[in-house]
Amino acid sequence: MNTSYSTLFTTIYDEVTPIGNLGRGTHYSILRATESNDSLLEQFNHFKIHDFAIIWDEDHDIRVIDIIEKLYISKLLAPVLFIGERKGVVTVIVEKEFYYSSGSYAYFRSRLEDIANDSNDPWCVEAGYYDRETDSVCISSQVIINAPGKQVSTYLNNIDNLWNLGLKDYSAICS
Repeated sequence: MNTSYSTLFTTIYDEVTPIGNLGRGTHYSILRATESNDSLLEQFNHFKIHDFAIIWDEDHDIRVIDIIEKLYISKLLAPVLFIGERKGVVTVIVEKEFYYSSGSYAYFRSRLEDIANDSNDPWCVEAGYYDRETDSVCISSQVIINAPGKQVSTYLNNIDNLWNLGLKDYSAICS
């Protein structure tokens, strides 16, 4: 049975305990939302489905859900593919195209930091991007998972291969 982490999202896959030996207890969940913005934060005239992964460490700290909800309510979640918390740092990995967009990413990063600091227990923030062309992650690998960069990229790439993270038409999930 899947855990419901939020009334705003559906949990479509949930590892509640560590699987394997990557990092320090690494495991993940896939959550689904509806989005009215594309991955560059431009308004759609219809909704899309958005699947994203939460990367957990050994303590499965659900306080990260509060940050995800605040991003969603602020219409800033659409470019996010992976988000995780480790050692008091929230790491967000977004679409590469969004990362290199001029004003949108700067605004996103600023709001993410505001959201992370606007809680009773402030968080440090790291952000990077996922490059599907090279199957790699551009971020400090030690931040989201305590493992060598190649292993982190392989792990995240495998999750994306299984779930096709990001935005998609509703019809794509029904077939």
